[in-house]
Amino acid sequence: MKVWNPTSKIEIKTVEGPGKVATEWTVEARSGGTCVVRVVHRWFVDTDDWDQQFEMHGYDSNSFFRILRLYLTHFCGEPSSQFQLTGFGAAPKASVWTSLHDILGLMSPVVGARIASGSTAPALTGIVERAGEAAHPEELLLRLESPAPGIAHMFAMPMGGQVLLSIRFYLYGSTAASVVETVEPHWQTWGAQHFPMAMPPDGNC
Repeated sequence: MKVWNPTSKIEIKTVEGPGKVATEWTVEARSGGTCVVRVVHRWFVDTDDWDQQFEMHGYDSNSFFRILRLYLTHFCGEPSSQFQLTGFGAAPKASVWTSLHDILGLMSPVVGARIASGSTAPALTGIVERAGEAAHPEELLLRLESPAPGIAHMFAMPMGGQVLLSIRFYLYGSTAASVVETVEPHWQTWGAQHFPMAMPPDGNC
């Protein structure tokens, strides 16, 4: 029988862009059935050309820990089903982010506020858990009440001369899978209509 080591360390190395990325995960057991998870990213390169991408890589990783915290606080142990939308807009990033808010019908969301999507988007209601920060204002984290209990995470970032928009839905409970099956097509259609990828002049992606 394999016995779990109370201090476990896993190192993962991948190749991204100009160099290697090493990610080290350390899980330490604590009293009361809890643990501490520590994650360290290292990027080994000889140029600073990818500094912005690595900064966003680290910031995006932190967002998953915020999502995990919400899950453990409000939905721990419940069945989960998820889907993601990806859209694009023309720079600047702030304008695309404002357009997303306008089309969703979410006017200047603030932490703790209850929000609801408008008539130009599929139905969505919830509580604002995070509304960006000074360094990365284009992020929104919601604890959903509908279309099912869950979490929605939205952010914008530059990519390939455009601005990438991502909306991730994590729904929980016994009906989560059936709700995703029902609402995902509506959200995908909505995203493709309002934030399609622009084609380059030669027509090649």
